[in-house]
Amino acid sequence: MSIINTFFESILIPHRNFSSAFLYVKIESERMQLKMRGTMKTLYDVLIIGGGPAGLSAALAISRVGRTALVCDSQVYRNAAAKHMQNFPSRDGMSPLELKELIKNDINKYEKVDYAYKKVIDIKKEGPLFVGYFEDGQSVQAKKVILAHGVKDNLETLPNLREYWGETAIHCPYCHGYELKGSDFAIVGEPEYTLHIAGIVKPLSSSISIFANGSKRYSEENLKFIQEKKIEFHPGRITNLSGLNHKLESLTLDNGDIYKKNAMMIRPPTSLSSDLGIKLGCALTSEGNYLIEMKVKSSVPGVFIAGDLAEMAHSVLIASTSGSMAGAFACSEIGHAEL
Repeated sequence: MSIINTFFESILIPHRNFSSAFLYVKIESERMQLKMRGTMKTLYDVLIIGGGPAGLSAALAISRVGRTALVCDSQVYRNAAAKHMQNFPSRDGMSPLELKELIKNDINKYEKVDYAYKKVIDIKKEGPLFVGYFEDGQSVQAKKVILAHGVKDNLETLPNLREYWGETAIHCPYCHGYELKGSDFAIVGEPEYTLHIAGIVKPLSSSISIFANGSKRYSEENLKFIQEKKIEFHPGRITNLSGLNHKLESLTLDNGDIYKKNAMMIRPPTSLSSDLGIKLGCALTSEGNYLIEMKVKSSVPGVFIAGDLAEMAHSVLIASTSGSMAGAFACSEIGHAEL
């Protein structure tokens, strides 16, 4: 480890409120070191696609049993808009960037994991090994592959949603709901989501209103339930969101009505953030997710799925647990084959 990297590890990591700029410098330092060393091996035990909590937790598990891994980090993160994360024991309120650096600090003690801060554009099975191809023309071989690249949210679901996403427009009450305590909540979407979320956020809210956003899937039973619970309901489509400095203030419906709301619960559609698993032949469900068994095993032998790709519930803690499990499964298969 270089003097520069040692400095950043010892000075920055122990402090919880250092800036993203310092983290950026540290990451750039790691990238420079990797380039200067030229030590990206040609063969690893496991190739990990994704440098978020799932991928890093997989790498930690792998390194703990003396196996090698390459973490391929495109540095495009689903939770980039979130300044903090919650509901992670002992790390409540920490920034996602800081958590990743802390996990790396743990991983680096074992000197078994390398990082490639660039995008993998293809993976192929060639004989007994997998070969990952980078956008810069380089390639690397591995015995197993863990896909932990995550999903992406379709923030075009509502006009201007991106402006408020991760601040006052959120999808998970356990991750960010408490920080919006006392707000007037707009709960947007299909009945399976809105009726479920309404009961969860009620203790946090000043008021709750359900906005169907044009959905025709609200049954008579749904509407009767909403009426009995005296929840305000609006069937129209949302045409605009308004506010300042990422703080939602109101939303407008297609009939021109404007409603003052300063918090929104919404679950935008998601899709795979990479097609690498599809290229490998991993089967998908009818919803477009990877078909998995035993929590982390894909339909392709030697390919494991972790994080938001593997779980219906999406949170940093769940993703981390999933990654650790995928790392353990990969090492178990390698070890059994090499006995």
